[in-house]
Amino acid sequence: MGVVMNPWDNWRPEIDGWSSDILPFYEAISEEIQDESNIAEIGVYQGRSLLYLAERLAARGKTGCTIFAVDRFEADWCPQMWERFSAHLAATEPIARGLVKVCRGSSAVISFGWSWPLDMVFIDGDHNYESVRDDIAAWRPRVKTGGIISGHDYSGDMYGSFPGVDQAVHEAFGKDNVLKPSGSVWRIR
Repeated sequence: MGVVMNPWDNWRPEIDGWSSDILPFYEAISEEIQDESNIAEIGVYQGRSLLYLAERLAARGKTGCTIFAVDRFEADWCPQMWERFSAHLAATEPIARGLVKVCRGSSAVISFGWSWPLDMVFIDGDHNYESVRDDIAAWRPRVKTGGIISGHDYSGDMYGSFPGVDQAVHEAFGKDNVLKPSGSVWRIR
């Protein structure tokens, strides 16, 4: 019996990341999201999931959408993060690339001066309690009524255990209001 590969791992395998469960979620979201929507992904790393969403929206003709890539794009464990993200963005199909607006800096600072109402936010920055709690507090008020609040690394199914993520999400929204549409992706009802 051979190793079973996740089919989502075949999409742009040159981009490093932990997004095999985000891509099916973004596939479904790309159908649900209306054209002209504003979306923010908090914690982008090298851009694998964000660029997938951009390509899916472009393929569906939703070219009026804007996807804000919010990240410092620097980490001790990945000193080339900004260069790698920039290269992956540059290699993305031009229409999809045009949907992406980079917001380089800390999540808290960027959210403070935020003026665009969001139809969706996806929280995937640091995976500790304080960071997730702070990202939820910073970005939740920027999401339109009826908008989508979601994130990654919930309940430790795929990429390890991050109990701080679960704690912050439960405190903010209540455990009974959390859906798990794909792997360790969480979404609020």
